[in-house]
Amino acid sequence: MQKVLVVDNSALMRRNYCDIINADKDFHVVDMSINGEDAYNKIHKNFYDVVILGMTSPRVDGVGLLRQLQEEQIAITVILISTTLPEDMERVRQAMSLGAYDYVCRLTRFNGVSDDFARDLLQSMRCAMEGKRAPQHTSEVADRVSRLTQRTMDTLSSADAQRPAVKTGSPRKVSGRKRLIALACSTGGPQALQLMMPMIPADIGVPIVLVQHMPAGFTDALARRLDQTCAVHVKEAKDQDVLEPGCVYIAPGGKHMEIKQNANKEAYVSINDKPPINSLKPCADVMYESLIHSDYAEIICVVLTGMGMDGTKGITALSKHKKIYVITESQDTCVVYGMPKSIVNHGLADKTVPINQIADAIIQKLGD
Repeated sequence: MQKVLVVDNSALMRRNYCDIINADKDFHVVDMSINGEDAYNKIHKNFYDVVILGMTSPRVDGVGLLRQLQEEQIAITVILISTTLPEDMERVRQAMSLGAYDYVCRLTRFNGVSDDFARDLLQSMRCAMEGKRAPQHTSEVADRVSRLTQRTMDTLSSADAQRPAVKTGSPRKVSGRKRLIALACSTGGPQALQLMMPMIPADIGVPIVLVQHMPAGFTDALARRLDQTCAVHVKEAKDQDVLEPGCVYIAPGGKHMEIKQNANKEAYVSINDKPPINSLKPCADVMYESLIHSDYAEIICVVLTGMGMDGTKGITALSKHKKIYVITESQDTCVVYGMPKSIVNHGLADKTVPINQIADAIIQKLGD
């Protein structure tokens, strides 16, 4: 039986990995570490056939651990666990160049694992045990993530060269109607947003509210990263923020975001800490349902890549009270075709296009 060391600073994720590994007759987790320093000390004192290294944990410093092992010429099989966010994939590329055997994508930063992840992890471990070449990340999701990440970087370079130099100026006059764009995404969303958002012009003329499934602590970094590459202003939404044209408000991780109206009939953000809805917090259904009571005459709903059905219930309810237009990302460019598929299957989608055509579809509708 192969001896395994699991390294991750999340107790829940360590337990998840252990459950997957120990359920296989060929492997057994004999040790766990919460960071790279502790793992390094254990590797010096004990023998392990495989090390499972969680690259999503900032305190683990997997790249530093691998660099140290390489400098000391300590040969050990290391399999990385990563999310699909571009910055995580960059760390994986560094780690692979330092001698890691393989990597497996966990798809999200949420504390959960899928059957596909469990299968890919055990497949990689089995290949390592049998002395075979690494699986080369043949899973459909990993291949798609790699392509999307490269496409994102290429498009961002092009968009950055073409976008306005400043984020000021008068909003475009799209129509006399009061409009809003309400966007939702989950798995694969950050890289989709980095591809799509820079294509939106600074004079879009309407506010944009966005729910991206993320835990607390990550949405502010996502907002700041997008703000650097977009013509529109992007920020993590704060309670009582009044919605302004040309600004994107991202629901803070671990909180629900609703849109309400004050005494001056201004739409504003209301952040609350109510329980998760279908294990989601923030939840897109909460955002969409809150818009029922808003003063917006028309709402453009946009649903991008993501697992599950979040957004379907909220958009269905919204459609009974407001004039809406629904744009979904097509299956060809989705990392996970779950949320958009649910919208399509429920007959709610007015237009379905690849991620690089979403912004054009929004602008075209605003010009109607």
